Formats: sequence, structure tokens, C-alpha cells
Amino acid sequence: KLHYSNVTDTDFNLLLTAINCCNNATQNNNGFIGDATETSLKNFVAKCSPSLINLPATKLDELPFDSSRKLMSTLHEINGKKLVFCKGAFDYLIPHCSHILNNGKHVPLTMQDKLLIENAHNKMASSGERVIAVAYKQSNELNENNLTFIGLVGIVDPPKTETFMAIKQC
Repeated sequence: KLHYSNVTDTDFNLLLTAINCCNNATQNNNGFIGDATETSLKNFVAKCSPSLINLPATKLDELPFDSSRKLMSTLHEINGKKLVFCKGAFDYLIPHCSHILNNGKHVPLTMQDKLLIENAHNKMASSGERVIAVAYKQSNELNENNLTFIGLVGIVDPPKTETFMAIKQC
């Protein structure tokens, strides 16, 4: 599920490219395999823009997700450009962002922007979505500084079967 406004087709394709590239799910004849979050993101990209799934993007480096950083970042080369893509928890990602993509333009990220993004994040989270923040930048090296915020993606995460048993036991 995606919530956005003032987004151009180019911005939306960049968001899709970011969540497709900053992702370790793989594809076989039965669909995508890997972490549930990453396969959900790949399925979303495939639904919105099937051609992006096979985008010729070479992964050059990766900072894997870990529970203390709550971020994953990758460095890719696409059409001769080197791009860093980052996804993760909003409150961990936003401090790394200096700009925001707004209607096709990179503009400095203001406190007002941060509050609007936080409100959108909270609204999505309060409706039961797992929210993933997405950012990027053009760079020859993998680092998570001075990123441009692209958007938020919400995943509807139904309760696991074990949840019902745990609640019943309690």
C-alpha cells in the first residue's frame, strides 16, 4: 500500500527502483523468495512496473539491515550512474536525510517536511501497516549521509498463526 501526493511518474519510478534494488529477495518460477518484507516489496514493484524487476542494475556494495541500525543500504550502478538506496525505519532513516524529493525536485528537508512525513508515518502505522521509509542519493561510495527522502511504503502485516495461540494461552 502506498500513500503519496505531489509525486511525478519519475519520482514514483525512483521509489520503485529504490525498493527493488535495496532488496535481497530473489525470483524463481514460483515468485519471490526471501524475507517477507523484501518479497512484499518486490511483489509491489512487479505489480506497479514489471519492467523494473529486471532493471539492469549492478549491486556494487551493501550495508545489510541490522536490528541496531534499522536500515539497509546498497550501492548500485544503473545506466552509468552510481546510486545509493536506503530503506528502513522512519525514525532511523530521516536523520540521514538532508533533502526531500518534492514534485520532481530535490529541495532541502525542513522541519515542517519532517513533521508532515512523521504524521503520514504515524497515520499509516496506526492503521496497522508496517512502514518503511525510502531514500537515495547519487554517490560513488556507499554511505548513509545527505540522503534525499523519497517516500514511505506501508505493508499490511497480518498476524502470524502463532499470534492467535499466544493470545489464547495468555
